Amino acid sequence: KGTLPPKPTEKGTLPPKPTEKGTLPPKPTEKGTLPPKRAKNRQTKPPCQDYLTTHLLYRVIRPDENCLDGLVAKNPHATKTVSSHVTSGSGETYKSQFISFTSNLDRANTAKEKYRGGSGIVKVKSTAVRYCQVYDLTNKDVREENLSGATARNFALSSCEVVVHCRKAIPCEKV
Repeated sequence: KGTLPPKPTEKGTLPPKPTEKGTLPPKPTEKGTLPPKRAKNRQTKPPCQDYLTTHLLYRVIRPDENCLDGLVAKNPHATKTVSSHVTSGSGETYKSQFISFTSNLDRANTAKEKYRGGSGIVKVKSTAVRYCQVYDLTNKDVREENLSGATARNFALSSCEVVVHCRKAIPCEKV
């Protein structure tokens, strides 16, 4: 005496087969896709710090920069946008009136490794940039106002970027 095959479901397909442990696989969502998998132990970056709270900014300096002379933009008289600086500023041939900093020392250390060490990390006190034009791109409203496109916004947020335009050299100290 044989058994009958399982009855078709409403849509004409067979019901799901039990898994090895005897449980059914996850049910599809409305659109027929499986629910999202849980993220594997992904390390998340610590949030950006507000430099006005910590009173410090950090920068991986180039070989041609030093704290004795202070930090100066590659071309102090340029007329680039903040957005183009964020997407292209670290390029050797790109010269803007801005200097990029990070509000997070961990991000500065990451950048130091990425750019083969640069010439080290320096810190700048917030009082040193009080007479400069400061774009705190850790602030969502400032990012939205000054950066065009997701690429620039993502770059700025992932590096906790603070962009500064200053008419004079910015004093700094080695970390």
